[in-house]
Amino acid sequence: MNSTLLVLAIFGIYWAIISVLDKKGVLERHNIRAHGPLLMISTKKGQKLLERLAKPKRFWRFFAGAGQPLMLIAMCFMFAVLLYSDYLMFVHPILPSALTKPRNILLLPGINEFIPFIWGLVGLIVAVVVHEFAHAILGRVESIRVKSMGIVLALIPIGFFTELDNEQLFGIKETGEKVKPTATRDERVRILTAGVTANFIVALITFTLFFGLILGAIAPVGNVMVTDVMAGSPADLAGIQQGAIITQLDEVEITGIHDVYSFMQSIRPRDTITVHVVDNGASKTLDIYASQGIKFGVGIIDVIDGYPAKDAGIAPGMRIIRINNMPTTTLDLFMTSMNATHPGQTVNVWVIDDDTEKVFNVTLAEPPHEGMKKGFLGVTVMPFVDLLGAQLGEYPADGMLTFLRSIPLMLNKPLGWITLVSLPFIGLIGSKFSGFTFPIMQFYQPVGWALPLGNTIFWIANLVFWVAWINFYLGLFNCLPAVPLDGGHVFREMAISTVSHITKNKKRQEKISNFIVNGLALLILASFIFLFIGPYLMHGMHAVI
Repeated sequence: MNSTLLVLAIFGIYWAIISVLDKKGVLERHNIRAHGPLLMISTKKGQKLLERLAKPKRFWRFFAGAGQPLMLIAMCFMFAVLLYSDYLMFVHPILPSALTKPRNILLLPGINEFIPFIWGLVGLIVAVVVHEFAHAILGRVESIRVKSMGIVLALIPIGFFTELDNEQLFGIKETGEKVKPTATRDERVRILTAGVTANFIVALITFTLFFGLILGAIAPVGNVMVTDVMAGSPADLAGIQQGAIITQLDEVEITGIHDVYSFMQSIRPRDTITVHVVDNGASKTLDIYASQGIKFGVGIIDVIDGYPAKDAGIAPGMRIIRINNMPTTTLDLFMTSMNATHPGQTVNVWVIDDDTEKVFNVTLAEPPHEGMKKGFLGVTVMPFVDLLGAQLGEYPADGMLTFLRSIPLMLNKPLGWITLVSLPFIGLIGSKFSGFTFPIMQFYQPVGWALPLGNTIFWIANLVFWVAWINFYLGLFNCLPAVPLDGGHVFREMAISTVSHITKNKKRQEKISNFIVNGLALLILASFIFLFIGPYLMHGMHAVI
């Protein structure tokens, strides 16, 4: 049984147990409410702590008031990004991918495949606790009763909640009957804004630490890693280990795969090569005997369903060495060869598959993105080099770190904020950024004040980054003007206030504002749905056309 099926089986058993206990009333007797697989464990404890925290009322009112412009800016930003994403999806539809899966819109570690489980869980817990505590504190500042607080479980803790008195806050009784609320509109808006403001403050502090302090204590080791070592090969006999970073061959500094390729052109059988590596932070010098040639090519990482490579039988793990009569020993040569093709052209793709040379006769397809005129093969590739039994991979360690450090300078434009939001999803320099985790952390080393910490600096970096990013993302998402999000409730208050200047009839005010708020919420929901199903609909439409 694979890990996914095991997790689903455990979760199914957990849900079944919850259902039984809920029906028998066991959960209710212990102040636990079940909402499907979610357990809300509530308590009335902590009220005295809230009262003490809420004492500097002027501070908290200033805090929430200062957050209102931030929420309005974020509300407009998120709404504009959502609509622009729909526009891009319609004009330039992307292929179905992990980005278009509904599961990846949720900030749930273990569900969202872009968020690492441990760091994501810590970041989510911090973000939700900060958000809900801010609501509770402002509730007490404005004399709104906090009925209970507690944690949310879905087999594991995934959040924290605060239950404010809806009758006092919104004027809605438990029976659904509407009455006049205790809170004024200004008080209600401050309470609703507090959670998002707290998330933004935490994000500001932790992002400042990450970009301003931590990244300065991390430096790249090199860009070329040993991804695999063949047993009994010259590389293996020399002591080269998987995960080592190659920094130098003889006297030649290695900054990329192209340096390895250039160096090996002058090497002949029976030469001895001095290989400089960094392995788990330790520098080593190893001698490797060149008893055989070096293998180059373009390694196939993935093939795309519905495109020529997959249909022809080309598979991940193969290595492209030639297209027609043009060698593809490097990624640049592969791109040059593909750029010279056109849709509908038939080419011979030569590959190495388990040391066996094969040739595939492939008719290239139309590219998935408009504006591309070259033929489309439908493969994801990376440079492939076999250095005497050591397979090498390249990662833009220098470029990635430079890019990360430049992000704060980009925040004077909307693109900078979009980059910050999309880091774990779209990433940078061709790869998403999930933190300094293995094997990415192998390309880096601590420097300066972090030198005594060793690899602990990467743990600190991951913790700070994910606390910052999830607080930022959760705050932005909650600003969307769609009920039940905080932004939706604030937008409702804005709509009612605006409509009140048009008509003094209370029922008409409510009817018009509800029409505006519900209409916008439906538009936002439809926009999200289109982002998920758009790749399938649009590519289906293009196939028909």
